[in-house]
Amino acid sequence: MKIALTSLVTAAVCFGITSATGLASHSSTHGRGVTIPVGQVVNFPALDLSCLYPAKDPDHQERGAILYCNRPSDTNPDDKPASLLVSKYHFKVSATGASGWTYTVWRHP
Repeated sequence: MKIALTSLVTAAVCFGITSATGLASHSSTHGRGVTIPVGQVVNFPALDLSCLYPAKDPDHQERGAILYCNRPSDTNPDDKPASLLVSKYHFKVSATGASGWTYTVWRHP
């Protein structure tokens, strides 16, 4: 009886340690998800990135909601800031000062 009880307690402790370690590593690796409502602006100061999530593309070139990001540190009025646009259909990237999208990736939803 004593051996069975010792084995059960040892197994429970090992399971608890394994579970706690697994949960801790998952939360620290993946962080927590954040749902952003349409129409909000989100800033990532450590990345020098500001993103807008409008319900539709103001230029009417993309269907549906988009995510548009640029760098707030690009303050030269003569240059367009480096930017990124993500939609259900494309990823578009432009370099600082570019007159159009420098790079476009097509995706199929």
